[in-house]
Parts: sequence; structure tokens; C-alpha cells
Amino acid sequence: VFGNVFAFNAPLVQNMKREWGTIGQVISDSSSIGLGCPVISGARAHDVGFCEQDMVYENLRDYMRSSVTIVGANGCGNVATSDSLVPF
Repeated sequence: VFGNVFAFNAPLVQNMKREWGTIGQVISDSSSIGLGCPVISGARAHDVGFCEQDMVYENLRDYMRSSVTIVGANGCGNVATSDSLVPF
């Protein structure tokens, strides 16, 4: 078990660079307790003010135009499964 490990290959990093204008935006609404968190933090930042990277990285595929593959379980203590829900 590796825990929270994120590996980005060179093509993904290049795509992230090209799309930084979108994925690099921060919450600028001064009434939000998520002020300063990445926009890709979503509701969690607005609701509780948290923008942990291990919770945010999985949102990349929702904000990027290019394909993002996520392998393994999201969140701590969850069982990793394949796309067909077969446990690894």
C-alpha cells in the first residue's frame, strides 16, 4: 500500500501546463471560507474551507479538457477497484 501517491507522466504535465488558466484558478470570493483554495477544490472548499491536494487531484478530470486517468481508490481507507468494480 502506497497511501496517497500521485504520479503524473510528462504528457499529463504538459496538458496541465496548457490548461493552467483553468485548473490554476483560485477561489476569489471573499465571502467563501475556501478563499485562496483552487477552484477545482469544488464544494468542499466552499463548505468547510479545506482544499487538501489528495482530495483535489481527483477533480482534475472534471476540469481538464484532456483525458486524465485515475488508478486506485479515492480517499483514505477505501478499497481500490478496477473500472468494472473488481477489487485489486
